[in-house]
Amino acid sequence: MTLETIEFIKAIVIIMSFPFTVVGVFLVFKNMENQYKWNKMNKAFEYSLTEDPKFINILQTLDGKFGINHAMKKSINPIDIDITLESDTIDLNPNLSAEQVKIRNYVQIILARLENMAIAIEHEIVEEEICRHLLESRVVNLYTAFEEYIKILRIRRNAPKLYINLQNLAETWGAKKDESSNKY
Repeated sequence: MTLETIEFIKAIVIIMSFPFTVVGVFLVFKNMENQYKWNKMNKAFEYSLTEDPKFINILQTLDGKFGINHAMKKSINPIDIDITLESDTIDLNPNLSAEQVKIRNYVQIILARLENMAIAIEHEIVEEEICRHLLESRVVNLYTAFEEYIKILRIRRNAPKLYINLQNLAETWGAKKDESSNKY
């Protein structure tokens, strides 16, 4: 075999392998895209609140206290959540019972968790449709239940955007929920 024949064979092999290389690169990118989608969907399940025994306990406690698992038509009186809101000072009342502290903390834990989920949805870290399917009623009900409490916290803490992502999500999902219930 001559040197020219060997070079010609090399060129043919390189040319013939090019489509396989392109397909291989395409498959790698497709796999990365599918993994990204899978991670977004999987992450959505982490916000379900019913997978973690701690959140199940919190929800059961709050439901027992306020009946929040049912469709909320109006907000809970913020004083029922945090008796310290009765005074004009921000200082915590040292006479709070352990139950009052627990309820206030539980409400803030749930609101923080849902705010984190709303931020993750906004930044497309989690799949909104899965979160919506899992939590639409719960998000709308919890936001409705604690709306007045949130408003007071915003004023007290001078933080007008406190839980704003949760508010936007609850309002959006609430409107979609209303639209879908009016279809039938």
